[in-house]
Amino acid sequence: MYGGAYYSAYGNVMAGLQIDSKVDASNDFIAFRPLQKLVGGTWITVSQL
Repeated sequence: MYGGAYYSAYGNVMAGLQIDSKVDASNDFIAFRPLQKLVGGTWITVSQL
């Protein structure tokens, strides 16, 4: 976390969130995963938005 915001690599989306309810956010957790789409029955990872 930087300045109250979470950052991930381009093409990733937030997949999970756990908030510790404390102000310092030291135990908060966010899981990021690559964005994917289904094309012709095959999952393709989207590398650029």
